[in-house]
Amino acid sequence: MNDTTFDAAESGSRADLQHEAGDRAFVASQHFTDFVRDHPFIQSSPDLAAQAARIEEQMAELYQSIWRAP
Repeated sequence: MNDTTFDAAESGSRADLQHEAGDRAFVASQHFTDFVRDHPFIQSSPDLAAQAARIEEQMAELYQSIWRAP
């Protein structure tokens, strides 16, 4: 893992970690949309635009799944 990996026992409650994961998923998704999906080169290619749209949908599903996780 990387240096932002957390030990649940050291970093707080599960709810805190869930909130953090949700926030990070949102930020990553927003950056992907703003800087990759909406890039003129991506939008100029139907295949790339479709792939980027699928990735964006999967990122949104991950975000929702984080909040539904037990």
